[in-house]
Amino acid sequence: MRCNKNQPSTLGSSETIREAPHIIQFNDYTNLGKPQHIKSLDKQFLEWFIGFSEGDGSFTLSKPAFIINQKDPKLLFRIKKKLGFGSVYETTEPGIWRYSVTGQRNCLRLYYLFNGNLALKKSIYRFTSWSKQLVTEVPLKQTPITITLTDGWLAGFIEADGGFYARVRKNSKMKTGFQFQKKFYISQKGEKPILNQVLILLESKAQVYTFKQKNETYDQINICSFHSHTILLKYLTIFSIFGRKNVSLCIWRKLHGRQEREEHLEMTSLQKMKQLCYRLNQHNQRLFE
Repeated sequence: MRCNKNQPSTLGSSETIREAPHIIQFNDYTNLGKPQHIKSLDKQFLEWFIGFSEGDGSFTLSKPAFIINQKDPKLLFRIKKKLGFGSVYETTEPGIWRYSVTGQRNCLRLYYLFNGNLALKKSIYRFTSWSKQLVTEVPLKQTPITITLTDGWLAGFIEADGGFYARVRKNSKMKTGFQFQKKFYISQKGEKPILNQVLILLESKAQVYTFKQKNETYDQINICSFHSHTILLKYLTIFSIFGRKNVSLCIWRKLHGRQEREEHLEMTSLQKMKQLCYRLNQHNQRLFE
């Protein structure tokens, strides 16, 4: 499907999900959590961080602590610098780095940042148990936020649990003998409502499907629609992803542009797209090595 180039800049509508959206708020964090040496509040980054933490973060219940394990130390150092607290170090597992927040004072900062700003049921459950270790000035808020295309939460969640894929495969029904395919996907353990919300936001007709891997059950969405990809790329132009996955996004964006120009229908251009697919999937493989 070709995209309407005059599509409104609203990027999508969350009104179809809830009549009264519950959005991310930073009043408590601004008043009680933000370090004094952080002069200005980067709301877009904080929204991204909350979404990223729901995908890759972990609330430690044995003591007041919060950790994110990653193979991208630059991303973790960026988080530390932007938040103004926590520590980053390499773990005993080769190639794995950790952003760590410990102690009552800094964990309280995260409490005021996350409280009332989480979307996933499992995150809210774990956060609720974790918060019992803290003495807070603000009561616990357990209403999940409504995910939208007007803040950075989804960009952070994509950074943690989303992916970009493309390939050129043989297909005798095509004039060139080959077919170009690309998709965007998100995998989750449970959380079908959130995945369905993503489908609605991206105006996709895809369905959530369930699969098993290493005796664990996961849900996943695979979005292949050019129209949905266009909406997603417009969103990610405004709300960035910051880690190594951004390389995958840049290559995928180039493929989308070539697809829009219908280069996938010409054999010469298709060969160039095949090379881009190879670069994309090689980089994706390195992300998970």
